[in-house]
Amino acid sequence: EQELIALAKMRFTQKDTEDEIREIIRNNLHLQGKLEDPGIRWQMALYRDFPKNCEDTSDPEKTVERVVDIAHVLFHLDQVEHPQRSKKAVWHKLLSKQRKRAVVACFRMA
Repeated sequence: EQELIALAKMRFTQKDTEDEIREIIRNNLHLQGKLEDPGIRWQMALYRDFPKNCEDTSDPEKTVERVVDIAHVLFHLDQVEHPQRSKKAVWHKLLSKQRKRAVVACFRMA
C-alpha cells in the first residue's frame, strides 16, 4: 500500500482530480499481489504474515478510500513544508511554524 500512497500523492502534486486518483488506485490495487520481481516479492511475503489490527482490507473500496485519504494528508503536509514559490507568502500566513509542528506531532501520536 505504500507504493499506492506514494503514487496517489504524486498524482495530487500533478493536480489530478480525486476521482482520477481513485480510478488509478483501483486499477493498480489488483496488481498488488501479482508482483513478479523477486526483490519486491520477499517484502510482500514479510508483510503478509504481519497482524493487521486496523481495518478489514478485504473491501477494495475501503482500501482505496484509505489510500486516498492518507495521500491527501501527506500531500497537504508536503505543501506546508515545501510551498511553491508563487504561493510561499500565502502558506506562511495560513500556518505558522508552531502550528505546523503541532500538526506533525499530532500525526506522530496517532
